[in-house]
Amino acid sequence: MSTRPSGTGRSTSSSAALPATAAAALLEHRGGRRTAARWTLVALVLHAAAPALTFGVGIPLNDALARADVHDAAGARADFADGRQAVNITRTLVCMAALGCLARALATRSRTARP
Repeated sequence: MSTRPSGTGRSTSSSAALPATAAAALLEHRGGRRTAARWTLVALVLHAAAPALTFGVGIPLNDALARADVHDAAGARADFADGRQAVNITRTLVCMAALGCLARALATRSRTARP
């Protein structure tokens, strides 16, 4: 059985977000919808920031927690709780901002598609 904390794996849905958003930005740009393409590109940057936070900050925190003294597991978790919560909240806000940018791109695209 692994002693590694859960949540360090990569899910299929999050790995599909980057290429799907990149493809959407490219299609919008090629379709001449520059404003929608820009919003989609901002969403792509935000989507890229989420795994960067996970791999750059979240996983090292989990690894440090895994190396902590196992005799005081509750104390070790408490020491890492603030950092972990900050990373999780930041990642959530970044993903919500990306979703907002995609919604804005869709709204912009809908306005320009009307005759």
